[in-house]
Amino acid sequence: MGSIYIGMMVALAIVGILLMEVGGTWSVLQRREREEQLLFAGDQIRRGLQKYAASGPAAGMYPKTLDMLLRDERHPAVLRHLRSLYVDPMSGKPDWGIVPGLGGSIMGVYSKSVATPMRQANFPRDYLAFAGKASYREWIFRADGQAVVPIVEQPVPITWEAVREDADKAPGGQEK
Repeated sequence: MGSIYIGMMVALAIVGILLMEVGGTWSVLQRREREEQLLFAGDQIRRGLQKYAASGPAAGMYPKTLDMLLRDERHPAVLRHLRSLYVDPMSGKPDWGIVPGLGGSIMGVYSKSVATPMRQANFPRDYLAFAGKASYREWIFRADGQAVVPIVEQPVPITWEAVREDADKAPGGQEK
């Protein structure tokens, strides 16, 4: 009877260790999924802000609240620049940090979470600036595109012919 008891205790310990490993993996998967949701929701809000600014009677005017993206009543027919107000996936609440613009308008949003992102590279082109950030608060979704890193063009290679042509010219740009 005692050997069965010891066998059950060993089996229970092994199952506990396996469950602990599965729990850790599950936690990482959930966090990665929340990061993807943050990128999606932030991008949708950024695009909604851009559409709002582009569709108004005066170009470049941003909304004073995020609710104005749901019902833009500046036109005879109500426009919807956003389907719904997305929650911040990191907090589970619609409590986005606001990037203020002129006159109390909203130019962008960010998560208020101070947690360190798991994703540190391989972002979509519009969000290359998010690489290497210390917290989710630094993932700022701005409608004016300031969070976007410009694509740097490759320099034109210099040939010996171009160097010789420049050497043949006088300092004023005239031929010698």
